Amino acid sequence: MLGGLIASVFLYPKKEKWGKKLRWLLFFLRFFTVTLLLILFLKPYLRVEEKIYENPVLVVGIDNSRSIGLVEDSAQLIRLKQGLDSLIDNLTAYGYEVQIRNMGGYKEQKKVSDIPFDFHNTDFSDFFNKTEEEFENRNQTCFLLLTDGIYNKGTSPELSPSKKPVYVIAIGDTTQKKDIVLKNLVYNKNVFGGNKFPVIAEISSFNLQGSTGRVEVRNRNRLLASKEITISSSKEFFRVEFILNGDTTGKEIVTVQILPVEGEFTTTNNSRNAYIDFQRKKEKILIIAAVPHPDLKTLLYCLQENETYNVDLKTITTSNDIGLEKENPQLVIFHQIPNSKQLGNELPARFISKDIPVFYIMGAISQTKELEILKPGCIINSPKGTDQVTAVVNPQFEKFNISTEQKNFIAKAPPLEVLYGEYVITPGSEIVLFQQVGAVVTQNPLLLLNEKGNVKNALLTGEGIWKWRLFENSQTVPENHTCELIKSVTQYLMTKHDLKKFRVYPLEDEYTENDKIIFNAETYNDNHEKIYNREIQLELLKEPDTLQAKKAVPLKFSFTNNQTYEGLTIGNLESGLYTYKATTLLDNKEEQERGIFTVKKVQLEEMNLRADHSLLSRMARESGGRVFYKGQLKELKDSLLALPKARKLLQTREENKEWLHSKWLFLFVLMLIVTEWGLRKYFGQY
Repeated sequence: MLGGLIASVFLYPKKEKWGKKLRWLLFFLRFFTVTLLLILFLKPYLRVEEKIYENPVLVVGIDNSRSIGLVEDSAQLIRLKQGLDSLIDNLTAYGYEVQIRNMGGYKEQKKVSDIPFDFHNTDFSDFFNKTEEEFENRNQTCFLLLTDGIYNKGTSPELSPSKKPVYVIAIGDTTQKKDIVLKNLVYNKNVFGGNKFPVIAEISSFNLQGSTGRVEVRNRNRLLASKEITISSSKEFFRVEFILNGDTTGKEIVTVQILPVEGEFTTTNNSRNAYIDFQRKKEKILIIAAVPHPDLKTLLYCLQENETYNVDLKTITTSNDIGLEKENPQLVIFHQIPNSKQLGNELPARFISKDIPVFYIMGAISQTKELEILKPGCIINSPKGTDQVTAVVNPQFEKFNISTEQKNFIAKAPPLEVLYGEYVITPGSEIVLFQQVGAVVTQNPLLLLNEKGNVKNALLTGEGIWKWRLFENSQTVPENHTCELIKSVTQYLMTKHDLKKFRVYPLEDEYTENDKIIFNAETYNDNHEKIYNREIQLELLKEPDTLQAKKAVPLKFSFTNNQTYEGLTIGNLESGLYTYKATTLLDNKEEQERGIFTVKKVQLEEMNLRADHSLLSRMARESGGRVFYKGQLKELKDSLLALPKARKLLQTREENKEWLHSKWLFLFVLMLIVTEWGLRKYFGQY
């Protein structure tokens, strides 16, 4: 106000040649204008209370699963959906706000008629959780569900009942149809090539007594095995086992199919696919020891936990080790070799010459001079006796993961016995575990890795790893950290470097029909540094399954890998086995990448087609609602309209609004300014 007063006095002094009345009018116009503008600089606000009336909300949930589409007559289903749309129009006219949601995929819908019955599962708990979250602060009164009561995902609606009354239109067929169903396949996803493996088909039959069925197993179009089953009762369960030969490698699709039985309602649930990865023969690990030692039993126990390893232990009893040089393993573990007894000292050089990774474990009889010649990554000068040391994880080590639990265990583990001497680390080595003497952490290695070119080796400078296993087993809750460390080292040693300049691969080896298929692409230069913005061609081909005689048309895609996104999102594919071929140009040379992945069929809805109206009755009764059937839409309408009309919900909302944002205040200030300007201009001064 003081600012407005000063501005007005300055502009309209008494000596100004204005009439007295006009001068006072202009004085107050300027005073109010400047005062209001200065007040607005302080950002004053006005508390506004707004009243909102909200109509009662009725949520319509449509079970859009395949089980309804498979059982219900399509013409009757269309009429039912149209009738439900008409009912919704009546409820809207009556004063309800009707919100339509499909239960599968949970999405807002405008009309029931637009919803197809093709979703792959039914989850009542997910539907009620999402509606509760969406309409938490809304004036919801009740639910109206169109469903057959079959759920195959999530929990029973009885375990998490709705907080609002549930009115149900029950559809589907409660009678058990004549049917034979392949419920499940039991099989190993990983099979070693050349081995036999079982596939067990779990089959249920309903009302087909006196019939016979035939179960076939095929790999693509090739018949592998078949068996007949005889159905003797109205409800029967079979476990049909097939023993098959793993005479291939790579990923394959094995289809188990029940041939159609006369009189069965549907054959959509008669087949299932097994997706099996036929691996090459087991990786061989050869353990060669100078003398018997308890460490060897620990090594065997840990490595044999992995079914992909074929572990063989040989103890050298004399220096004449005839036959060992013929072995061709993927990894050799030398325990106390080379040694002072000259047992097997010439063996390491033979395997090193074949570029086979080597893991050296030292002990009391190890010969350091001969070990130095083999360049294991560490030299021990002037060894004098032995010492007891504990282990400390190198915090900078990153070649494989060592969990916090493992680190804590290693810090508490019993000491190992090492040679006492001067340790010198050679180039290409990285320490995994340091030696700790008492409370002093030394820079001497207890476990290290070394890499020369493409050949790796590891060195454990102490013996007594068996004590770690014994210590683990003495704990209240036995752990497996010792084996995890040993397996991490062996896996690192046997992993070959992938120096390919072009890599294309799906993010997953196995998808379902509902998943989006995503590929990643990586391109490298000659220094194996990532490069981007390469045009990549990708071709997908679905392999023939049991029912198809010819190959499908290839799907072709083109994309560019860049630093923001290196891959390609394809979307959904139908079930089956897919091969892919990717090509690109690097240095004017075409590079190729090939691979394989599988898409599994989702068959939850086909497994059970018998409507559960008793579940719907209990759900409606416990929530305070009621069950109606598809011929009772008029009764449903009368029942809903006869309910005491839900009141509109009055909500009061308070909001602090700044004066600066008020259009009326803006117009008032503008009017003051325009009035003053007009008067000054009219009377000759402006």
